[in-house]
Amino acid sequence: MTKQKTVFKLHEKVDKRNARWGKKILPLSFLVICSCLQSSFASVSLEEEGKRMSTLMPMKLGYTILYVDNVEVTIDFYQRAFGFEKKMITDVYGELDTGSTKLAFAANSFVRTLGVTFEEATLSKPAPPVELGLVTEEVEAAYKRAIGAGATEVKEPARKPWGQLVGYVRDNNGFLIEICSPMK
Repeated sequence: MTKQKTVFKLHEKVDKRNARWGKKILPLSFLVICSCLQSSFASVSLEEEGKRMSTLMPMKLGYTILYVDNVEVTIDFYQRAFGFEKKMITDVYGELDTGSTKLAFAANSFVRTLGVTFEEATLSKPAPPVELGLVTEEVEAAYKRAIGAGATEVKEPARKPWGQLVGYVRDNNGFLIEICSPMK
């Protein structure tokens, strides 16, 4: 039996074990087994085997979607308060042009049709346990603009011990917004 066939036989045993136990063994486990055999099977590159066994592509954060009562009103608020441009909007979903990660809004009524249970955000309740961080070189001016557009003041901009200038407001739906300088 060739060296490569032996490694693939071992791979088949791992696959059968996964099917029987209903579990997935991390590729690293298989690579550890292969590394024990490396002296006998030098022609099989562990790096090549790791690449072959890896089935997941790396992920990146693509969207933050906030559930809101009215998508159109929220998009308008974010345009006035923070200067974002509207990327797209329907009656139940909208996106702002915010850079590589999209800030989007979905109507509460639409999200309920998906069977998702959630607590609606409103200004009459405490802020949901999440914040959006908006980065700018002009924190004080951005803070005043947001308040002028109807954001609720939470904490005026203040310098943090690490040097960053940070202020907090709540948006028209009650979400906490951090307006901050870049980390240096």
